[in-house]
Amino acid sequence: ADLSHTGTYASSEDQSKILVNNVKGVKIAFLSFTYGTNGITVPADKTYSVNLIDKDLILNQLSLARFIDEGYYASHLNRKKRDYIKKRSYIIELLNKYNIKYDEKKNYLSIIIELNVNNEVDFIEKLRLNKIKLIPLSNYDKYHNSSNKYILGYTNIKYEDIDKGIKLIYDIINS
Repeated sequence: ADLSHTGTYASSEDQSKILVNNVKGVKIAFLSFTYGTNGITVPADKTYSVNLIDKDLILNQLSLARFIDEGYYASHLNRKKRDYIKKRSYIIELLNKYNIKYDEKKNYLSIIIELNVNNEVDFIEKLRLNKIKLIPLSNYDKYHNSSNKYILGYTNIKYEDIDKGIKLIYDIINS
């Protein structure tokens, strides 16, 4: 049996999620609010843990539920996915232009690139000074062994900065 839950939240991110179930073709949004907690004080740093009746919060959640129900959220996600696919293709074109190896596994948020660098720490610092952020895969290795592989996230990169950024990476590894 599928059991859904709403009413208490582990984080503000959880609180902002609306429970929407499809029941026999009808989408139903479940909003949960309470007038109080039977005298139990909600910790000041965890106000997200339960929805106390608050007109603004109720209106925000109703708006979000309607946004989801009317298909705008799915439309937004599809548009972002198309944008990311297009951006990924452009980045791959540039990586090929500069002979930078990359992992061909599809992920619409980042690309793993392989760069031959002598000193990873110095390399990352040079990138940082040029406002470029690559995340070494060694950060995720238990022993921090360098693999010369880096995560290139591109969701927040503007198109006009992509070419300049890839060229800077190329210039730094070849300096």
